[in-house]
Amino acid sequence: YYKYEDENTLTFYNNYNDMNNKKNKLSLQKLTSPMADNSNKSAIALLLRLLLLFAVCALIATFLSSLVSLFMSRIIDIQTNMIYLKSMQTFLELGMFMVPALIFASNNAQGINNYWGFKQKQSWMSILSVIVLFFVAMPMVSWLVIVNESIKFPESMQMLEKALKSMQDSATEMTEKFLNVSTIGGILGNIFVMAIVPAVSEELFFRGCIQKTLTDRMRNKFLAIAVSAFIFSAAHMEFYGLIPRFILGIILGYVFYYTGNILMSMLLHFINNSIAVIAGFMQFHSNNGVEPETVFTNPSAWMIVASVVLTVGMMIFLGRNRKTKLSPLM
Repeated sequence: YYKYEDENTLTFYNNYNDMNNKKNKLSLQKLTSPMADNSNKSAIALLLRLLLLFAVCALIATFLSSLVSLFMSRIIDIQTNMIYLKSMQTFLELGMFMVPALIFASNNAQGINNYWGFKQKQSWMSILSVIVLFFVAMPMVSWLVIVNESIKFPESMQMLEKALKSMQDSATEMTEKFLNVSTIGGILGNIFVMAIVPAVSEELFFRGCIQKTLTDRMRNKFLAIAVSAFIFSAAHMEFYGLIPRFILGIILGYVFYYTGNILMSMLLHFINNSIAVIAGFMQFHSNNGVEPETVFTNPSAWMIVASVVLTVGMMIFLGRNRKTKLSPLM
């Protein structure tokens, strides 16, 4: 009897230990499970489809703009006519980013309003927090601009460096032409072309489509936001703005993820571009030669440290005011 009881007890404990071991193995294998792999594969597949849609729309928009340029070149000087150049810039921005975003989101079962969180109500505290977040991040982003521009290539890559600088100079020259206006109407036109249109179209595409596709299917939400931010920065084709634009993309991504409403990241994007437009106008028409953005173009060490700390703090504050938080950084 005692022998039989001991054997049953031993069998019971062995089965109990086997069950615990299986549970532990399952918990350890969550991140590498087939379900997780399938989710990552699904995210990659959808991302590739979205990028293919972007490429098709970009080719069509470029082709149509070339046809328009061919026709308009017989009437005006398309190299110097600012109205024409700004119109083409707006057309390309909408065709390359907004059109594929709308096509992609319209095929989602949630509907556009729910997919992009337009119905997600925001408190005044959340709106104010987003605005404050931008201003506390400005010194850090400005310092990253300086760091990015100071990058030097080895002698074996001098040709690449010259090519990248040439692209940057061309983009800077075009931006300066756009900013060189002298009337209130010119400023409002620039705000529309360089702030409103990019804020709406780029946020719908990069945050509303690319980031949401990744965050909905990837376990590591931070990685999903970082990948979409890198694509956002690389798409601008400006190496010497890659790092600060990448960080700005991460901030925009966190704002969208934490608030759940694409309008909030649009607001932040709009503020950033609008300040650049207004600062550019003031710089061109400053009588005393003082640049209005001097405070942030060469931030001191304490401003940079304070900016980093406050930016992280504001992002944590936004996260605590949202029920669904990011998964741990992995």
